[in-house]
Amino acid sequence: MFEQENYRQLFLEEVKKWNDTAFQYNCAGKAHPGCFADCVSFPLVLFKRIGVIPESFVTPEYLSVSGGREEFTKLIECIENIPTLEKVWERDKEFIDRSLLKLGDLIVCSSGAVVHHVLIYAERSDAWHCWPKIGVAKVDVGSFSIQKYAKRVYRFVREIND
Repeated sequence: MFEQENYRQLFLEEVKKWNDTAFQYNCAGKAHPGCFADCVSFPLVLFKRIGVIPESFVTPEYLSVSGGREEFTKLIECIENIPTLEKVWERDKEFIDRSLLKLGDLIVCSSGAVVHHVLIYAERSDAWHCWPKIGVAKVDVGSFSIQKYAKRVYRFVREIND
């Protein structure tokens, strides 16, 4: 979807507005560029703002800040309920093949116990994410943590009105 120039430009303009936005736990979809976000509300609100996630979509609150398997299950259910997304990769044993990634892909990471995280693939080897003490910033998808903990990749494949 983000190969289309109009969506590409919308994404690039919107993500710039979020750079350096402060991290705040459990925003539950109330994130706002330049104010606060968490790792889940940042990408979901960003994509709502550019019109690829329905306005009616609700981001649930955390079950627990410390994560747990239930939190990961809830995160996956949340993402899989977005009608414009499709899962394009799920971890078996291999690391993410960067050639698979496209602009706007959501990368879901999980340590299995505590840390669950969502990133947005940008270009080259960059991804945008929101992390405690850092806020919204770019990170290299080739980093050890992302390669080790990436579990799934989702891609926007259809417009809301399809």
